[in-house]
Amino acid sequence: MSNRKFDWVRIILLFLAVTGLLLSLLLLRMGTGQQDKSDLLAWACGQTAAAGPTDCDKALASEFSRIVLFPPRPVPVAAVGMGYFTALGFWLLMVSQLPGKLHRAWAVPALLGLLGLLASAFYVYIMVAKLGFVCRLCAAVHVINLPIVLGIWYLWLRGGEPALEYTDPPGRASCLTAQLWKIPVLALAAGLAVGLAQVRDAQTADAVRALESESVAYDRLSFLQNKPVDIAIDPDDAVYGPRTRW
Repeated sequence: MSNRKFDWVRIILLFLAVTGLLLSLLLLRMGTGQQDKSDLLAWACGQTAAAGPTDCDKALASEFSRIVLFPPRPVPVAAVGMGYFTALGFWLLMVSQLPGKLHRAWAVPALLGLLGLLASAFYVYIMVAKLGFVCRLCAAVHVINLPIVLGIWYLWLRGGEPALEYTDPPGRASCLTAQLWKIPVLALAAGLAVGLAQVRDAQTADAVRALESESVAYDRLSFLQNKPVDIAIDPDDAVYGPRTRW
């Protein structure tokens, strides 16, 4: 495969990965109550007006919307999707066609994508078989994931360059190869680091909101459990209106 064709496929896959990242972010904000519902968003979730819960709201409120990734608190699945698309996006952005055996490094995002594709298949099954309805935005994320994974596998299996061959000066090929291996390693490390940071940040924010909700519920319960207390009014106390009312 030519370098030009390889890079064009890589750019298209990068665009799809960014789209998946943005949709995952939108789902995360919807699931945590940070996203205001508009008519357009309600329509995208299968509702004609922005009133009442949409299929997306129901899916994000279900027991399947969170996964125990970092104990003890569960993590929103949308946050895991953000980390996944971020890791693939970093790789597609930084790693181009590699020569010789170095191109085997593309097996890393290919296998990661395979895991993501299995997760997509699982959650599509959950929506159809368990929930009984389809969250359109969730389905869009899973649909976008399919060409990304297929494209990465295509680049891995068909995109290798011939090994570098130099006769002048001697040893230049091995020197260049010794430097090129750093690109996929740095791309993988950066993508995983940013992706995990996003997941941990979402988990922390979700935990804080849960504690705030529990605190409000506790304060309300405490208020309702308090017995009414009669407050005595002395003759000298200021009153509003005629004193005969008191």
